[in-house]
Amino acid sequence: MKLQPCAGWILIEELPEEEKTSSGVFLPETSKDKSVKGKVIKVGLYMLNENYNLVLYNQIENADIVIFKKWATNEVNDNGKKYVLVKFEDVIGYYEK
Repeated sequence: MKLQPCAGWILIEELPEEEKTSSGVFLPETSKDKSVKGKVIKVGLYMLNENYNLVLYNQIENADIVIFKKWATNEVNDNGKKYVLVKFEDVIGYYEK
C-alpha cells in the first residue's frame, strides 16, 4: 500500500460490529452503530503539539486494535478497500498485546 498518513494521523481498517448481542439477539442492519474499533494499518510518524512542533508518537503501532471517536473519521478508498483516517487525539484507547 502506498497510502501513508501524514503527521498526526493514523490509517485504520474498521472492524465489523457484532451481529448479535451478548444475550444472543441478532441485530438488524438498521440498528448497528458506526464502527469505533479498528486495526491500525499505518501510523503517521509524528504528531503536532499545541505549539505546532512535531512530536514523535510511538504508543500505537501497526496491527494494534484501537478504539476511536465515533464521528472523528475521514473515509478513504485504496484499491477498492475502505479505510478511515483518524487523528491521534481521536484515538481513545487500544487493546494491549
